[in-house]
Amino acid sequence: MASMPKLSINLSPAFAALGPQREPQLCYALAHLRGESLADHAVEWALVADASRSMRIPIVDDAQFRALIREGGAQETMVDGVAVWQLNAPIPPELRAAARSPLDHVAHALHSLLERLGDADRFALVACAEDALLLLGSTPGDSRAELAHGIERLRTLNLGDETDLAQGIELALEHVSRGRVLLLTDGFTRRPERCLELAAYAAQRGMAISTIGLGSDFQEDLLTAIADQSGGQAHFAHKASDIHPAIASELRAARAAAGGLSATIAPASGATLRRVTRIRPALSVLHDAPTQQPASIRPGDALGEGIALLIELLVPADIESRAALASITLQAPGSAPASAQLTVRRYAQPQALPADVREAAARANIARLQRRAADAVAAGRPHDAARMLATAADQLGALGAEQLAQASREQAAALATIGQTDTLRLKEITYATRRLA
Repeated sequence: MASMPKLSINLSPAFAALGPQREPQLCYALAHLRGESLADHAVEWALVADASRSMRIPIVDDAQFRALIREGGAQETMVDGVAVWQLNAPIPPELRAAARSPLDHVAHALHSLLERLGDADRFALVACAEDALLLLGSTPGDSRAELAHGIERLRTLNLGDETDLAQGIELALEHVSRGRVLLLTDGFTRRPERCLELAAYAAQRGMAISTIGLGSDFQEDLLTAIADQSGGQAHFAHKASDIHPAIASELRAARAAAGGLSATIAPASGATLRRVTRIRPALSVLHDAPTQQPASIRPGDALGEGIALLIELLVPADIESRAALASITLQAPGSAPASAQLTVRRYAQPQALPADVREAAARANIARLQRRAADAVAAGRPHDAARMLATAADQLGALGAEQLAQASREQAAALATIGQTDTLRLKEITYATRRLA
């Protein structure tokens, strides 16, 4: 049996350094969380695959498309001033037969991963479009033939043209009692608010929902929110061939990570918790509602270097030196909780933030600017979004992320001049910023 993970919290700095002024002050602390399993353990997980029409359409890869061009089957032309490729003839039957749909790539990835499932592992598979269908209930890893048959059915389904991911998530949560769910989609869904409700429900059960967004037309704000709310990971698959490594990454994380990790930050009397931003492993604002009550979050997988949370607190004017400012508790099922207390030190002169906290605060501000820019775009305020993206670009440049900064500047300029962005490029920026740590 695998050992239970040992949980730990380290604070940087160990105390909040305040200046002499007797007025409310903003302070920052980095909480470093660790909760990696001491040994690999059996996993229970489910894949919810979008099986709508777009996921069933065969797509030629780069090599196949180049062959089509060489044979005169496609040529470049201009449409409304934009260069596009136009087919000159029907796609040859042999090329059509060789082209694989996104669902083909999913099935191929799952067949490959069957070899990595242990006998004690369990896997469930759900397909959804307008309807949801359970292809595999929670099936043990030693039932290879049953698993392979369920996976192969994925290629043959027709569940409608549109997508209701909430049905699929609900069905998966009915058949998986612990572990994690992996959600894969390439488009928009009905009832996005229900998806978020289910993410909150999964978090309450100690389950994570990770997401894979494929291509350029999915709702990245929804998929990242589902992952962040439940403690899962958010993956971006630029093309269908990226599905395999994303699914493999999830299986590795499920096997090595402490499941059901939760953190509670409780501000002391009079103090206000303003914001919690995860700096590592994926940059994201996890809590953004000022409160004087304890706040619980799902910080994600504490693998590798662990998790780093930037905690922002508003300190009351009358707090005394060495008084408690906040307590942080880390919990996981089957493990002894870890806790740490942030205290206050007053100095005669204002104190500079440590370099690691200062850099974390800069990253947190970039994440916040990007979120606000996305909200402004959705609200039809492109010029506000352009201004925030441009500010984020300057801060990215200051951190040395020049390629990402330049991409942000280009999208800010597009918003300012024509009021819209390149949706694929904006997704690349969103997910690259999450990897900024």
